[in-house]
Amino acid sequence: MICKKCRREIGPEDLKCPYCGADHPFAVQHKKNMDKYAKDFSATTGKLKASERKMGELGKKAGILVVLILCILIVNLIASFCYIDPDTEEEVKKDADRNAAKYAEEIDALLERGEYTECLSFMKAHGIDDSWAEGYKKFRQTKYLINAYNDCIGRLEKIILRSPDPEYFDSLDTDMNIFCGSLETFYENFENMNDQEKDEKYRAYFADMEKELRMVLRTYFDLDEEELEELLSLSRAQKAVRLEEILRHE
Repeated sequence: MICKKCRREIGPEDLKCPYCGADHPFAVQHKKNMDKYAKDFSATTGKLKASERKMGELGKKAGILVVLILCILIVNLIASFCYIDPDTEEEVKKDADRNAAKYAEEIDALLERGEYTECLSFMKAHGIDDSWAEGYKKFRQTKYLINAYNDCIGRLEKIILRSPDPEYFDSLDTDMNIFCGSLETFYENFENMNDQEKDEKYRAYFADMEKELRMVLRTYFDLDEEELEELLSLSRAQKAVRLEEILRHE
């Protein structure tokens, strides 16, 4: 990052420029965000433990998934801080094109470690979605599927973290219908990308994302493999009704 006052390079965590002493507003704001996030995380964890005692075994399984998704959110926040440079859109695009070889290596490393959500954060932060540089062409199908995968996780997160207050507006039916739409989009992309992708390495990442999504569905909705297959064969509306019945213990 560049100091806005003296134009020298500074670290993303430096609250002040080590050369001229000017404040680094991006780092200061990030620290405030992290402090608030830590406080919210502690509060959510406390509510989660109380809910587990009330819900029994399903509550424990839901609790595990909540912690998993909260951890993903924290990683995203940290990843965004590490990757985002608050420059103009044009500067970001030029940077993406100029550093295509370097960034492509970093994307491959994230994919190899199975860090799909972090990979998406990296690509969005560096404007790689909008870049037509030759070095990014091999990720074309992968970008589509990671976006669909991340959307499913985000939609499910909203359902998991919905308010337990009985007086709060219950939007579960709407949220579940949207989630099932995202799930269908993922599987449509999964099939299409598998047909279009020629590199076996990237097809393996597609399979890994699908495997992770199945694991999340089985864990949170307490399904065995046969029940999961039956669920996936249903229409969007039927999926939404079935999953809502599970959450409402009907």
